[in-house]
Amino acid sequence: MARNLYFVGTAGSGKSTMVRAFQTWMAAQGLDAITMNLDPGAEDVAYEVDIDVRDWVRISEIMEEQGLGPNGAQVAAADLIALNAKEIADVLEKFETSYFLIDTPGQMELFTFREASRILGGSGIEVLFPDQLGLYPESVEPGLELGDTFAANARAKAEHFARKGGLPTVADDSGLEVFSLGGEPGARSRRWAGATGNDAELDAANNAFLLQRLLGAPTEKRRARYRCVLVLYRTSQGIPEVFEGACTGRILEVARGDEGFGYDPLFWSDDLKKSFGEAGPEEKDAVSHRGRAFRALRDALLPAQEP
Repeated sequence: MARNLYFVGTAGSGKSTMVRAFQTWMAAQGLDAITMNLDPGAEDVAYEVDIDVRDWVRISEIMEEQGLGPNGAQVAAADLIALNAKEIADVLEKFETSYFLIDTPGQMELFTFREASRILGGSGIEVLFPDQLGLYPESVEPGLELGDTFAANARAKAEHFARKGGLPTVADDSGLEVFSLGGEPGARSRRWAGATGNDAELDAANNAFLLQRLLGAPTEKRRARYRCVLVLYRTSQGIPEVFEGACTGRILEVARGDEGFGYDPLFWSDDLKKSFGEAGPEEKDAVSHRGRAFRALRDALLPAQEP
């Protein structure tokens, strides 16, 4: 079985040069190694690339096609790489080698744009995502989110990745609950309208369906909350620990703002006195359901402070 060697560091730290040096050294030792570039934004690399993620995804093309800046394009690129993970894995399997030298993206913006990282950052807790561990999407994963509750989905995902990664693992499931609709869309928030397509198309369909369901409803019938459930496994065989967070508000009749995702432009926050679509990431983190759930998780993971 081939061994994966990951070269990790911030942009400009010399990962590409290190891969070249390591490749040269291994060749001198008579060791077979395959190089893989996982940075879709790399303009040039210092070594001969055997497998290049830029054959599937390029930051420059995403910026041009989607009108995104560098940071937004990095986040979009991560999603596109995940969509192509099966094809990339098939290419990897064709190589017979002892080692894969994997040059990872250096942009820390990709890390900081992920909500859990913003909230837990600076706490001393190291956060790793599945793609950083070489765990790419599998065909079974959509089935992990078919439960009837947030807790069931979060537990299924946490169990799966705790077994795959062998590390303490937390997974979340969250969504919108409209009280007058009996808590819908709830655990079906992402797939409520039954649409298919990319994230933007799913969001548009779900928001349109929400407005249709509440058409003509008075303010008191538009009360809602976002809710998040986190499940933590400290070991793959451990007892699941559950953390929750919620934030209340109401559903607007017209979308406001273009920040966030999902139902955010339609969700008026009681705390912020504006829609989540009008709130920046730090504003939203301070009051959001995920922010509250992850802060509860953080407090449970950190040692108790001396009085």
